[in-house]
Amino acid sequence: MADFMTVTLVGVVSDKPELQVTQTGKSLLKIRMKTSRSTKNANGDWEQKDATYWTVTAWGELAENAAEAFDEGDVIMALGTISQREWEGRDGAKRVSVELNAQHLGKSLAASKVIRESKWDRKANDDDPWSKAAEPLEEEPPF
Repeated sequence: MADFMTVTLVGVVSDKPELQVTQTGKSLLKIRMKTSRSTKNANGDWEQKDATYWTVTAWGELAENAAEAFDEGDVIMALGTISQREWEGRDGAKRVSVELNAQHLGKSLAASKVIRESKWDRKANDDDPWSKAAEPLEEEPPF
């Protein structure tokens, strides 16, 4: 049966991801993620509005892989189910948090520095033979 409560969030990892191991030996990753809406102000500059902080959890192999791949400041996508949890703060006040239990996680290439620093923009490294342009062939191929 399809899970109709599946959502996708795209946002920035706001803190260093925390990988834990439960008493039963299962890996658990907790990621704090900030989502927001971008709008242009009267000067034409982009502003972030409506920031929301989420707790994203992942389990097992997904948790271990994401812990190695993600760092604070990365733009990521998280797909999973939403749950709401009530808890009591240190001050005794009741609080509510909304969490996403991830089934899929990945880096967003739309805002990644991988794209901004593409191989076409980088200068060739003299020690790296793959970063240099290929020299023209001296003769025609035999076919």
